[in-house]
Amino acid sequence: MHLFNLPVIFLLTFFSRIPAENEQLAVEHRKALDAQEKISAELKDKLVQAELRRAQELKDAQAAAEAKLDESLKEYTHNSEVLRTELEEESRARKEAQDRIATLTTDQAEYDRLVIQADTLALRKSLFFFLLKSLHFLAICPYTGSFFLLFLSLQSFSRTPRLLRTRG
Repeated sequence: MHLFNLPVIFLLTFFSRIPAENEQLAVEHRKALDAQEKISAELKDKLVQAELRRAQELKDAQAAAEAKLDESLKEYTHNSEVLRTELEEESRARKEAQDRIATLTTDQAEYDRLVIQADTLALRKSLFFFLLKSLHFLAICPYTGSFFLLFLSLQSFSRTPRLLRTRG
């Protein structure tokens, strides 16, 4: 062999190995690409599963929040109704109390009037009895026409006058 042939041989050997190395590189590249696609598909599946789980959790959380909101709304409505009923009962009781106060005030005025009337009558009666007890009266007998002094006392109020002195 010739020294000048050496680079040609080298180049021929080098270029002859290129298709085999290319083929081997293509196969390795294809394997790496398949592995990467497989990993990518697995990651995509995991991402889809995570997204589905997240969507389900979000849906469940939203349903729980709506249920809690509905329960709170029902409780609020019930409490409002209870308070409204209590307020109506309290208003009714207040109205009844005011009516009762008005009635009692009217009754008290009537009672006061009756007490004043009774006190006036009692005063007149006591004054009458006082006058009867303390005064002497000049009386004329309807049968004889004679004059006499009468002394009236509480005992004489029983319609039996006591005769003190008669003039004839």
